[in-house]
Amino acid sequence: MELTDEQHRVVRSGAGRLAVQAGAGAAKTTTLCEYAAARPSRRILYLAFNKSIQLEAQERMPANVTSRTTHSMSWRKAAELYGARAKDRMGNTYPSSIARAFGCGALTATAALQTIARWCGALEPTIGQQHVPPELAARMADPSVVIAVARDVWSAMVQGRVPDIRLPHDGYLKLFQMEQPVLRGFDTILVDEAQDLNLCTFDIVRRQSVPMVLVGDAHQCVVEGTLVARADGTVVPIERIEPGDRVRTTVGGGKFSSAVVANVFRRKRVGKLVRIRLVSGRELTSTPEHTHFAEFVEGASGRYLRSNSPHMVYLMRRGDWFRVGTTRMYSPIARKGESQYGVKVRVSQEQADCGWIVSTHPSELAARVEEAVVAANYGLPTIVFYRRTPAWTSQGAASFQTSIHEIFQRVPSHLGGDKLLHDLGFSSGAPHFLSRCKGEGRRNIAITLCGDPRESKPLHRFSVSGSDDADARAMAASGFPTRPAKRSRGWRLESSFSDFGAAEKAAEKVAEALGGALIVRKLSVGQGVTLRFMPAASVQPGMAMLNDEGELDLVQEVEVREGDCKVFDLNIERTHNFIANGIVTHNSIYGFRGSIDALQALDADERLPLTRSFRFGEGIAAVANALLSAFTPGFDQPLVGAGEPKRTRFAVDTKKGFAVIARTNACIFEEAVSFLALNRRFHFVGGTEGYKLEKILDAYYLSCGDRGLMRDPYLKSFESFEALASLAEEAEDPELKHLVRVVAEYGQRVPDLVDEIKSRHVEMDKEAWRRFDGIFLSTAHKSKGLEFDQVWLADDYMRFFEDGKEVGPDGVVQEEVHILYVALTRARAAIRLSESLEEWLRHRRLMPA
Repeated sequence: MELTDEQHRVVRSGAGRLAVQAGAGAAKTTTLCEYAAARPSRRILYLAFNKSIQLEAQERMPANVTSRTTHSMSWRKAAELYGARAKDRMGNTYPSSIARAFGCGALTATAALQTIARWCGALEPTIGQQHVPPELAARMADPSVVIAVARDVWSAMVQGRVPDIRLPHDGYLKLFQMEQPVLRGFDTILVDEAQDLNLCTFDIVRRQSVPMVLVGDAHQCVVEGTLVARADGTVVPIERIEPGDRVRTTVGGGKFSSAVVANVFRRKRVGKLVRIRLVSGRELTSTPEHTHFAEFVEGASGRYLRSNSPHMVYLMRRGDWFRVGTTRMYSPIARKGESQYGVKVRVSQEQADCGWIVSTHPSELAARVEEAVVAANYGLPTIVFYRRTPAWTSQGAASFQTSIHEIFQRVPSHLGGDKLLHDLGFSSGAPHFLSRCKGEGRRNIAITLCGDPRESKPLHRFSVSGSDDADARAMAASGFPTRPAKRSRGWRLESSFSDFGAAEKAAEKVAEALGGALIVRKLSVGQGVTLRFMPAASVQPGMAMLNDEGELDLVQEVEVREGDCKVFDLNIERTHNFIANGIVTHNSIYGFRGSIDALQALDADERLPLTRSFRFGEGIAAVANALLSAFTPGFDQPLVGAGEPKRTRFAVDTKKGFAVIARTNACIFEEAVSFLALNRRFHFVGGTEGYKLEKILDAYYLSCGDRGLMRDPYLKSFESFEALASLAEEAEDPELKHLVRVVAEYGQRVPDLVDEIKSRHVEMDKEAWRRFDGIFLSTAHKSKGLEFDQVWLADDYMRFFEDGKEVGPDGVVQEEVHILYVALTRARAAIRLSESLEEWLRHRRLMPA
C-alpha cells in the first residue's frame, strides 16, 4: 500500500525516542514493519502487549526483527525460582486459600491479593499502603493488617512451598523489573500498544539505552413503538422518552401519579417476543423475560375461565418432586358453595409448594390426552404427592405414603420438571400458584411494590409470618425482631422501605435467617388485591393485569413469535413501573493491570501522529471522536475515517457473520446464550478456555451437590454453593459474583447451555475468518489488534448517565473510555452501539446519520 505523509514521517524519523500516537485502524503494524525494513542492519526487538499480537507481528515483520511479549522476556525469573516446576507454580491464588493458610477473613484475603496485584504493576520495591485498594481499605478497621498479610503471601508465593499459593504471571515480571535488566543483543526496541503498559513494564523499557519507538492509541424489554403515558397526559413512542422525563405511574392502592425516568435502555432483540392481548383490546409486546404484573384473581378470572378454558393440565412441585395432572380450571370446593382454582386446591390438598398451568382445554378428555403426552415425553409421574384417604380411593399405591415416596425416589422427576419449565419458557421462581402453608420448611416472604401507597413517596412493604418459636429467635438474632401475629398464634414481621432494593436485601437476609424461603414480589392495586411479578413468558389467559384506568383487565390471548427489532426499557425512580400501551408494567432493569499511558510518560525526543484510519469510514470515526473529545483531556488529534465503505451502518445484519464484543467474560456467556436462537456457529476468539465456561459448570455442580463432576480445585474447596455465594458477596469478588449470578439465573439449564455453546464453537485459523458466516465472541481486551466487518457491542461498558444525569469527564475512569473506544473501533462497515453510548450520542445530537 502507498504510505501516507504521516507514515512517511514516522519511517524517516531519526529520533532516539519516538512516540507515535496512532488512531484505531491507522496501520500501526504496517508502519512499524516499514520502519524496521528501512533499517535492515539493525537488530530490532518488537515487544507486544499479548501473544496474539506478537504472533501476528512475527509473521509480518522483516527478518531483522525478533517478536516477543514482555512476559516471555521475563520468564527466566520463574525458571530460576522453580526450575522444572515453573509452569505448575504459576497461576491464580484464591482468597479461600489465603484465608486457610494465614487464618484471616475473606475480606482481608481478597484485599491482600489485590494489593499484591497492584504492587506488581507499580515501581516501588516493597508493598506499602499506597497499593491497598482504597475501596477495600475503607471497609476495614485497620488496613495495615492487609499490608502484613500481603507481604507474607508474597513471600509464600516466591518460596513456592504451599501448593495452593501460586505466583501470578505479573509476579515474575515484577521480579525481573526489580533487577533493572538490560535487554542485550538489540539495537532498537519497538513497543506496540504502548498505552497498555503498566508502570513495571514501562520501567523495564525506559531504562534501555538503545533507540526506541513506542506506538499506541491512548483513547483506545418492550418493543419499539410502544406508547408510554407521560405525566402531562400525552402518550409518545417509548423511543422518544428521555432521562428526566416524567411519566404516569401507579403508586399503589389503585392510585396514579408521576415519576421521573432515571434511565432509558435500548438494545437490538433477535429471538422470541411475547404479545399479550387483553379483553379490553389493549395489547403489549415484550421480550419473554420482561416482568409484568399479572395474577389469577378470585372472582373476575374465575368467571372468564369457566366459560373459556374450563379444564387444564398442570405441573406441580413438592420439594424436588414434580408431577403433572389435570383439573377443572375453576373448581367448586366443599365449603359454602365457593369455588377456587383447581390447581390451587390441589396444591393445598397435596401439601405441595407451587404449581404451573401447562395448557388449557375445552374438555376434560382433551386435557387428559395432553396430560398423558406430557407425562410420557418428560418422564413425569401423575400420582399424587400426598396419600389419599380411603374416602378418596381404594387401597392402591396412592393410599400409602411409603409407596408414593418410593415412586418419586426411583423416578428423577426433577429432571423432567425442570426441562418442561425450560421448554415452556417459564421461570421456576414465578409459579402461577403458591402454597400458603407455613410448615415443612415452606414460607413465603412478600415484598409489595407500592404496598404503602403515598402519592408523592410510596413505600414498599415487606412482610413474613410464622408459628415456629425457633424461627422467631433466629430472626431476632439476625436483627429482625418479630411481633405477635394479629389473628393467630405465632409471629409476624412487617416493615416499609422507600427503596425497593433495600426491601429486596432485607428479604434475602430474612430468608437466610430462616434457612430458606420463597421471596414473592407483588404490586398493590387496591382493595386488598395484589398482582404478582410475572415474566411475559409465564402470563396466561385468564390472568388479571392493571390498565391505565385503574381497572383489572383480563388476558385474552398470549402469542409467542420470532422477532428482530429494537426493544426498550425504562428505569423509573422509586415506583419502578410505567404505563405501556395502556397497561401498567414493571421496569425490568434493576485500570486493566494498572495500565498507564506510556506514550505521555515517555521522555520522547519526537512525537508524531497517525490519524488516518484505513479500517472504517466516517461514521465510526465520528463516534470515536465524539467519545474522546468529551471524556479525554487534551484530545486534539481527531481520527479521519479513510476506510471503505465511507458510510457506516449503525445496525448489524444478523443473517451474515458478525462479532459480539463485550467488556467482561460474564457478559460474553449471556450474549452467547441470547444468540443460541439464531442457530449459528460460534468462534470464541482465543478459544473457549479463556471465557470461564468450565467454571460456570463447576459452580452449577456445586449448587447441586455433584462435587464428583467438578474440576476446578478452588471451587471444589467450598463446602457448599452458599459458602461460595457468601464469599463472593463479602469479598466483592466480581468473578465469583458472576458465577453465583449465572447459576441463580439459569439454574438447571446451565449444563445444557454450556454444552450447546461449546458445541457451536468452531476452531479455525485467522486466515479463515473472512469466510466465516457465524458469530465471533470476544472481550474487548482480546479484540485488541483485530477487526471485523460487523460488530455488536454488548451493554456492559461505561454508563453515560447516572441517576438521570449525564456523567461528565470527572465521573468516568479513563480506562473505561479507552476500552469502549477499542471495542467500537474494531468494526469496519457496521456496528450496533451499546445502549448507553447510543443514548448519549442522541442526547448530545451527535449520532451520525
